[in-house]
Order: sequence, then structure tokens, then C-alpha cells
Amino acid sequence: MKTILSVGAFCVSILFMHIEANTDVEFHSILARLSLLEEKQASSDKRIAALEWENKLSQKRIKDLEKYKTYSDRRVVALERKNALCNRKNNELDILMKQYAHKVAIETDKLLSEKNNTMDGYDKTLSYREVTSFVNDKNRSDRTLAKPNGKDDKLTAADEMANRLTAGNVLSLFV
Repeated sequence: MKTILSVGAFCVSILFMHIEANTDVEFHSILARLSLLEEKQASSDKRIAALEWENKLSQKRIKDLEKYKTYSDRRVVALERKNALCNRKNNELDILMKQYAHKVAIETDKLLSEKNNTMDGYDKTLSYREVTSFVNDKNRSDRTLAKPNGKDDKLTAADEMANRLTAGNVLSLFV
């Protein structure tokens, strides 16, 4: 019976050693997993901190952009006002130019009516009047090339060109 007890005690001790070895291996594997999870948790914490910092910077950038947007809106409104003012000035200038052109046309018409009372068969529109005044001015400048006595004192082509350029025409009235 002693042998049975000693063999039984030996088996129980081997069983305890086997259980202890298995639990020790499991404990080491659990410990390794735990340390790995702690490392992952530390890297996740660092990443979360970096993302929070980036979020703060983004919020600050958003505030700066909103401030810039208000300045931009003010600038746009100011530029729109300036554009409207320029458009009004351009419209006024166009109106003045049209009035001046009309005034010149009326004066030209008066001059033509004093010189030429009859215009039988011709259209009396403004464009015709302008053309007529241009032709009359050109004819007048051609007449100035000849001397009053009818003799042409051998004017050169350059002299004729100079005389024609200084004679003037209707187009200079519109400038």
C-alpha cells in the first residue's frame, strides 16, 4: 500500500506540476497580450492627443477664416459700391457725349441750312448731315490750295498734304 500511496502521490505531484506549467504558460501569454494591449493603448492615446491638437488648430483656422470672410464681404460691398459709382459716371459721360454730339450736329445743321437752303430730293437724317458737312469741309480745304487769283504757285505734294491736315474736318468736332 505504501507503493500505491507513493505512486499516487507522485502522480498527484506530476499533475500539479503539469497544471502549474499550463497555468504558467497561459499566465505568460496573458501577460504578453496585456503588455501588447498597453502599448496599443499608449499609441492610441498619443494619436488621440495629436487629433485633439489638430482639431484645436482647425477650430482656430475656421475662426480666422470666418473673420476673413467678414472682411471679404465688406470689401466686396465696397467694390460693388465703387463699381456702381463708376457705372453712374460712365452713364453720365455717355449722356454728355451724346448731348455734345447732338449739339454739334444741330450747329452743323444750322451752318448747312444757312449755306444751302434747299435739299430737294435728299434725306435729311443726321448721318446725311454729318456726311454733307464732312464733304463741305473737304471741298473748302481743297479750295484753299489754289490762290485767289486762280494761279497755282506750283505747290508740292508735301505742301498740299500739310494744308489738308491743317484744314480740319467734322470728325475733329466729335473728339
